[in-house]
Amino acid sequence: MTTETKKAIRDWSIVAALLAVIAFGIYSFVTREKLPVNIVRVDGVDRVLMHESNHYTFFVSRPDNTVGILDLRTFSGRVTVVEDMPADQPVRVEYTCRCKEVPPNFVRWRAEPTEIYIRLHSVKEINGAGWNHGKFGSGQTTVVE
Repeated sequence: MTTETKKAIRDWSIVAALLAVIAFGIYSFVTREKLPVNIVRVDGVDRVLMHESNHYTFFVSRPDNTVGILDLRTFSGRVTVVEDMPADQPVRVEYTCRCKEVPPNFVRWRAEPTEIYIRLHSVKEINGAGWNHGKFGSGQTTVVE
């Protein structure tokens, strides 16, 4: 084989590999699971941690006396906090996302909803929490009373 033939084979191999990667990407995008938009309601929230204005963690009581950790971060910035829960009912969080329902026996669950709706007895139930932006810094959100 001549040097030119080897070069041509190498060049076409690179083109074929790129086409295969592009075809796989298109196939993956077209055939991915399309979940419906759900409004998810989670009752029994014991503690609300605010990392940032769009990132919250909720400690949720479960029937087996364990605590599940629900981590929600919204990139739309739509977070509504309402003080409307009756004293005899636990705090509740509702969120809208294209995701699966929270399983009843979850230990840790993470979602990126388009909207978060937190129903509290009082805003004093929101606790500060840590945040980390890597090389851009980290810190602790402090609740102002």
